[in-house]
Amino acid sequence: MKRAIWLLFVAAVAVAASAQLTGQWTGSLKLPGASLRLNLNFTTDDAGALAATLDSPDQNAYGIECDKATLAEGRVEVSVGKIGASYSGTVQADSIVGTFAQGTAKMPLTLRRVAVPSKRAEREQTPRPPFPYEVSEVKFANPAGGMTLAGTLTMPKEARNVPAVVMITGSGPQNRDEEIMGHCPFAVIADHLTRQGIAVLRYDDRGTGSSGGNFATATTTTLATDARAAFDYLATQPGIDKKRMGYIGHSEGGTIAFLNASTDKRVAFVVALAAPTMKGSEILTRQNEMIYEAATGSALPATIRQQVVDMFAAIERSTSAEALRGELRQILKADSVPAAQRGNVEQQIAAACTPWYIEFVKTDPTAALRALRCPILALGGSLDVQVDARACLARITKLCGKKRVTTKEYPGLNHLFQPCDSSQTGLNYGAIEQTIAPEVLSDISSWILGR
Repeated sequence: MKRAIWLLFVAAVAVAASAQLTGQWTGSLKLPGASLRLNLNFTTDDAGALAATLDSPDQNAYGIECDKATLAEGRVEVSVGKIGASYSGTVQADSIVGTFAQGTAKMPLTLRRVAVPSKRAEREQTPRPPFPYEVSEVKFANPAGGMTLAGTLTMPKEARNVPAVVMITGSGPQNRDEEIMGHCPFAVIADHLTRQGIAVLRYDDRGTGSSGGNFATATTTTLATDARAAFDYLATQPGIDKKRMGYIGHSEGGTIAFLNASTDKRVAFVVALAAPTMKGSEILTRQNEMIYEAATGSALPATIRQQVVDMFAAIERSTSAEALRGELRQILKADSVPAAQRGNVEQQIAAACTPWYIEFVKTDPTAALRALRCPILALGGSLDVQVDARACLARITKLCGKKRVTTKEYPGLNHLFQPCDSSQTGLNYGAIEQTIAPEVLSDISSWILGR
């Protein structure tokens, strides 16, 4: 009996210890030239089991589920598999002193309990029910990838022979709304288009949201099969005018739209939003230059630019990820960089050796663009530092011809088509309240309805 009482006492102590963490704890990561706030929100169940979610308020990202949260002998351990991160710290009075790690980067992070928890900002343009159109949660198969994808189909009420679009997200694992830093640009675009009488199918990328598959092994080519499967599914829906079906692709999604439309005569049009129209290595080289200049006000140093060029050359001739990893370590002088920066360099090398990155560097949409026969609307923002709008719009006009292509560069808009004051402020998507400039929405719907 005494043993049972002892076990109950131990359990009660464990519950009490976990309960001490309940609530929101916040701190800031010190980054080069900036800081990034992070929150850990701890909860406990009746048995004292600890759970946590992670917030990044400066990116307006909230409620990221943590895979593990434990407290033992004053030591807090949290892992966040979705973003490849973890936190380990020691409880000290009113704070938790520890280290935040993501990939191979490790940074000190001290958390303190806050009295009033911070919450996700409500974006004004994010659509909210009730909607004046039909909304259906759908699933469709991609036989080429051996998986089922999930999405949302929005249809005008009593639709009869309406135009329709499949939306394709940009680089990285994205949900159907292309959600980023609290913004849901695809939800905003779909809402606007459907209110104008256009059916829209948007879907979670493979391995994301409710879609099956594994995004870690995806490439531009395999993602193109997902978009084609979405197009095939949309073509089976009643009320759709099969002669007026097209793609809307953002960033890499635009490249995928070009690839699919060049070999599929059913595609009646393409809307390319901030889409690359040159080889991946050229896009990424220019991207490095523009982001560096936006962040520092200076041109990318020649030595760093040469490293970038050498990296892409190594990727072009690579025959195995292992050999590539060794060559990139030599190019970036990984063994001689300061210890504080070594983690970032190793993370950069790991990213460059993924199947997606290797293929993206080698991907050249020139042949696909020359083969396109459908009308194209290509849009870009003058303050986009990820895809050079002026160069890419000029190139698509040159390759496809003025009769087939309509282009427009919007002054003062960034990669997401948000208004901003400069290239530097345009990088901070979460700090900008507007999700997408209304002029862009109007131009897209007017152009599609005018086909």
